[in-house]
Amino acid sequence: MSKRTFFIILFAVICLLSVNAEQVADLYAFTDLALIQSAFISHLYCSAGIGATVEKELSIEIPVSLYADTGGGNEILLESSVNVVVFPWSCGPYISLSLIDLIAFLGDYAPKDSIHYLSTIAFGYNWEVNDRWAVSPRVTIHDPSVMYEETLSYIRGFIPTFPKVSFSLYIRYSFAKLSAET
Repeated sequence: MSKRTFFIILFAVICLLSVNAEQVADLYAFTDLALIQSAFISHLYCSAGIGATVEKELSIEIPVSLYADTGGGNEILLESSVNVVVFPWSCGPYISLSLIDLIAFLGDYAPKDSIHYLSTIAFGYNWEVNDRWAVSPRVTIHDPSVMYEETLSYIRGFIPTFPKVSFSLYIRYSFAKLSAET
């Protein structure tokens, strides 16, 4: 998959958001509080992103994560994806599927093969604290279909702590509600 494909999918997602003319779209930002785990293992991790609720049962999210090896190597890995989040019962439990998951090594110590693609699936539960804030524990599985084992091994060769399965605690803040009503 190429960069061109990534931007085509991103454009399709933006078009999907604009089709939702009758509904109210909830725009939100989120961050992963699991970055606390970085204090106990040999890498720095941080993650944040934006999302939009298209329907009550459907959201689109674009997270960006950064992994930096602090255990001797100086490799830096940037991961970004476009995810469809489905709430089968309109709230509570959800499943998140990546449409595309782009992984890129950055910096002076980036390997020759610096761009990779994976697939991810995540399961979580969303608790709405109030109209603006929500908390969401989540379990994410990289390469659930075991199609990209070689890629995952390659990434782990440079960032040994890159997880196949990770646990996250997302804090979400809704900052805008958009409506097409005139």
